[in-house]
Amino acid sequence: MSAANKDLSRRFTEIFSTGDEALIREVLSSDVVFHGTRGDGEIRGIDAMVAFVAGYRRAFPDARSTVEDQVAEGDRVVTRWRAAGTHEGELGPISPTGRPFVMDGVTIERIADEKIVEVWVARDELGLLRQLSAVPAPSGVPPRIELSSEGSDQREEGTGSREPDQRDRAAVQVGPVHGGA
Repeated sequence: MSAANKDLSRRFTEIFSTGDEALIREVLSSDVVFHGTRGDGEIRGIDAMVAFVAGYRRAFPDARSTVEDQVAEGDRVVTRWRAAGTHEGELGPISPTGRPFVMDGVTIERIADEKIVEVWVARDELGLLRQLSAVPAPSGVPPRIELSSEGSDQREEGTGSREPDQRDRAAVQVGPVHGGA
């Protein structure tokens, strides 16, 4: 059962890379509950999830998500994932910035009758907003350090996380995948 549940979770992750409505309806129950995704705390029902994923894909049409790690026990799967892409559409009140992003997160999926019936998500929304320049980094944040393809340091002041580059894009285009919005 654990292997089948992990596979279902990986297919759920793939939804955020493709926006495939048929896949959404295949892996999620009709009365799915998605906790921790909006100010009100949850999304209820398959149609609301279809709309949520469509909005995510409009904001980040090239987004790709990967499963970084999974643990399964009983009817639950914990998935650590990474999403990366470019902000090219409206994200709530935030106009498209054209800026790339990388965001890490964790989901816990509860599975019943071979469908995901409940999801809890925790993700680095503040880091995402900083990467999109929607929220300034606090003063005194040390510069981030990246290694270029040549191995030399590249420093950028205060954004808190590094921008995705070609290495990330290659890594995140592996499937099946997840994203997390």
